[in-house]
Amino acid sequence: LDGCVVEAKQLSHEDVTGVGYGICTFHVGSKTDDRKFLECYLDRKKQELQRRQDQSDAYVKLARKSLESYILSGRQIDLADGLEYVEILEKQRDPDKYPKIRNELTDTRAGAFVSIHEHGRLRGCIGTILPTTDCVAEEIIQNAVSASTRDPRFEPITAEELPWLEINVDVLGAPEPISG
Repeated sequence: LDGCVVEAKQLSHEDVTGVGYGICTFHVGSKTDDRKFLECYLDRKKQELQRRQDQSDAYVKLARKSLESYILSGRQIDLADGLEYVEILEKQRDPDKYPKIRNELTDTRAGAFVSIHEHGRLRGCIGTILPTTDCVAEEIIQNAVSASTRDPRFEPITAEELPWLEINVDVLGAPEPISG
């Protein structure tokens, strides 16, 4: 009924016991631009996702840049390109904080998971529990590409899906022994 003139007629709303059951008829008329509910919903959803993306941390921004670059060009960004991209965005947001973030990205070795959701559903998730690269930034770049294109549970993400993706990055601490 989206995008159509609809005439609804209520036939009944409760039975003899007082229990409510809505029974209606709907007569679909001509197309109209006044009732584009799906389009309005998707526009609001896209704006909300963009707002979240703008507010995301450096780790998520690096993961997004990495997977978008790979999906759109087939090329994995190198560490310098990824760090330059994050630096530009982070310096705009909080210039005093960026040196610490850069040091965390380049001087720390750790496992990292990149999880991708689309419309609330898992779309890809790949990670490492221990570091496999020289720094967290490289770990994120590789795992973002793998999560978006090599998760064996899903088809590779397409360019059309990019605006709808929510990305999470979890950086793991050092493993700790447990007693049981």
